[in-house]
Amino acid sequence: MSVGCQMEIRDGGAGGAGETLAAMQAAEQRGRARDPEVCRVLDRIAADEAAHAELAWAFVRWAIARGGERLVERAAVARAFDEALAPLRAAREPERDGGDAAAWHDNGRLTDAERARCHLDAVREVIGPCAHALLSAPPAPLRAPSGSAEVAPSASAGVIA
Repeated sequence: MSVGCQMEIRDGGAGGAGETLAAMQAAEQRGRARDPEVCRVLDRIAADEAAHAELAWAFVRWAIARGGERLVERAAVARAFDEALAPLRAAREPERDGGDAAAWHDNGRLTDAERARCHLDAVREVIGPCAHALLSAPPAPLRAPSGSAEVAPSASAGVIA
C-alpha cells in the first residue's frame, strides 16, 4: 500500500471517528436540551455531523478499495484505525463534574462524565463496528469518475513492508 493511501485511510478513519463522535454528542446534547432554539440548532448540528461522518466512512471504503486486497495492506489499515481510535479507547470518565447538571442539560450541554460516556459508547457501538466492517468486507471495484467503467485497484502501488 502506498504511503499516500495509508495516509488517506488514517486521515479518513480519524475523520470518520471524529465526525461520528460529534454527531453522537450533538444528538445526546439534543436529548437533554430544553430551550427550543438550542434544540433546533443541535438538531441541525447532529444532522450535519452525521452527513460528514457518512462521507468520511465512504472515503475510507474507497481508499481501502484503491489499496487492493493484499493482507499486508489490510494490516496497515487496521493499524491506521487503531492509531486513530487509541486516544478514544484510552479515555476515562472524569471522577467528578462541577456545576449544576440540570442547568447544563437545559442548555444542551453534557457534563464531562456524560461526554466521556458518549464518546466511549460511540467507539463501542459505531466506530469500532464500522472499522471492523470495512476491514472484513471484500474490496469493492472502483468506479471511474464518469461511473461508466470499473477500475481495479492498482497492484503496482508501493507497499510498505
